[in-house]
Amino acid sequence: MLYVEQLREGEALQRHGEYGILLLIVGCVSWALGTLYTKYRSSEVENVYAFSGAAWQMVFASLAFWMCACVTGEWVETDWRAVSVWSWSALAYLVTCGSILAYTAYVWLLKVRPATEVATHAYVNPVVAVVVGVGFGGEHVSAVQLAGLAVILVSVMLVRCRR
Repeated sequence: MLYVEQLREGEALQRHGEYGILLLIVGCVSWALGTLYTKYRSSEVENVYAFSGAAWQMVFASLAFWMCACVTGEWVETDWRAVSVWSWSALAYLVTCGSILAYTAYVWLLKVRPATEVATHAYVNPVVAVVVGVGFGGEHVSAVQLAGLAVILVSVMLVRCRR
């Protein structure tokens, strides 16, 4: 269902748009592998400093993003004075609540709950985002998007059901 609306409506994907799709798939697979590593291997090694792995992951991810920004020239092209106080505040919120607090809670939850149960957040978050976008942002939802949300919710329900 991914990108089906853009293809159906004839919207032109950017040149080499398949790279973005491939990157998305690689990112999802690497997140799943990292989750399993954190759950089953990292927990055995890091009993004393349980959250140091999460901290190192965030540090290295931020360094990777900064390197990409420098290589592509985005760092030089950005007009930092044009960024509003509201945008800086939103970034500060995302760094503290969306990264530090949420990711630390995620790593802790991996230590105390099954990985399949913890991973359901990745499916539920888009549903919440769509509901908030429609409710507060005035966004419109298509039939294909509603079908995708239904697939997500049924999938989470199946994971949560115990035999």
